[in-house]
Amino acid sequence: MKVVDQIEMLREQADMGLRCVVVGPAATAPWFARLLSSIQVVRVEAVHVVTAAGPPQSWDTVTPLDPDARPYDAPAVYEGRPSTTDASAEGCVFFDMADVLEAPMPSAGVLVVGEAGCQLLAYLMTSRITTESATEGLYQVFSFFSEAQKREERLALRLEELHKAYHDVERRLAETFFTHEFFKALTVYEPLHHVAGMIVDGTLGIMGAASCALYITDETSGGELNLYASQGQGLTSYPESLPNGSDWVDLHLKDVDGRFTPLLRPEVFESLVPGCHGLGAVLFRKDELLGLMLVLSEDIVYGPLELERFMSVASMAALSLQNVLLHEEIEKRAVTDQLTGLYNHRYFHQALEQEFVRAKTARSSFSLIMIDLDFFKELNDTYGHLLGDMFLRRVGEAVRSTVRESDIPSRYGGDEFALILPGTALAGAKVVADKIFSSVKLIDLEVPHGRVSGRTVSVGVAALSPDCRTPKELFDHADQALYVAKENGRSQVRVYGVPV
Repeated sequence: MKVVDQIEMLREQADMGLRCVVVGPAATAPWFARLLSSIQVVRVEAVHVVTAAGPPQSWDTVTPLDPDARPYDAPAVYEGRPSTTDASAEGCVFFDMADVLEAPMPSAGVLVVGEAGCQLLAYLMTSRITTESATEGLYQVFSFFSEAQKREERLALRLEELHKAYHDVERRLAETFFTHEFFKALTVYEPLHHVAGMIVDGTLGIMGAASCALYITDETSGGELNLYASQGQGLTSYPESLPNGSDWVDLHLKDVDGRFTPLLRPEVFESLVPGCHGLGAVLFRKDELLGLMLVLSEDIVYGPLELERFMSVASMAALSLQNVLLHEEIEKRAVTDQLTGLYNHRYFHQALEQEFVRAKTARSSFSLIMIDLDFFKELNDTYGHLLGDMFLRRVGEAVRSTVRESDIPSRYGGDEFALILPGTALAGAKVVADKIFSSVKLIDLEVPHGRVSGRTVSVGVAALSPDCRTPKELFDHADQALYVAKENGRSQVRVYGVPV
């Protein structure tokens, strides 16, 4: 029951009492409690004496006390602040004479009258007015405070609405920002790992998930789904790679008609990240699987709106991946020889310039190998250009299988190959040249009415020396060694600076 309603009922039933507690300094709290007790409908339950700045030692300056009034015998006097949140305080009025009750304000059903209200009551009760008039005045004071509490509740409700609107605006701003990140990923020409990071960052911001991971099909490792980017909490739940055999893809990522399912089925999601709650999307381009995107969150309930938003995010992610993969393919074709898959003539000279400067700066070893196919024109004239192209591809495979990942194999010209070996001294380069020489001799091709095998190459090897000042000088040294090999009967490996 509200305090105002309780007072209204007391006005009709004088035998009941309004429960109240007086809180204030030692000099005035008992005095004020005695005044309250003079009203029939008021029942003082306790007096709490506190040390705090508040009303004066006496309010005699307002209205003199009755000198003949009996001393007040309070039912209970305590030291310190009372508890206004205790269940026993329900429906009780606290007269705080010194404004010492601290925030948060009391719970529902408890009314606190501050120092200003106590002064007004003291004035009313010491003005020799009737009990009925005092009760009416008390009721008006409580009505005022009750209305103030209602206004406070309305303000609190509006404040809560403002906070909700603020958070909604914040969320929309975040969505706008991260959507911009997605559009940036669609237009920038960054490495695949950078774009993957943009996609994960944007997905987290738009979906509000705890974490996100992006798996991309890696053609260099046989089409495996490898983890390219992840962000957020609980990243240990994501494995480094996912199964990606054709049978597994057909069974788990496609429908009965053989089309990719944009959203992972719940049982497939559970098999990939056991014990986790979230969503997964299949990123694809026509019939080509680009990757998978997973988001984890224990707090979000994914309803229709969230699912629609996630599918939009997944579509933008797929477009971003298509863009960067297409750009990488274009760049790769620009520097790659289409027949052999090795780097082309243009990229060879770019790489030679860069690696030469790096080796000079770091004072590290650096070698170069030039390879020329012996009597290649004769092979073309005898068996045709198709066989000649096949032989060039096999030579390219032999070169690629011999070198390290850091080496740079190139097709320099029609029947010439070049190999840049960063960090390799002359002796190591000679070993690589011998291996390539032996591998080419093992190439065996089937031709009409027989086979072609035992073909040879001439090889020139040179290494960076203190007197070598430019990349062209190093190239000329390797080319001169190749010339010596060809002039001395071909089918051999020659090292620059080593006598014939």
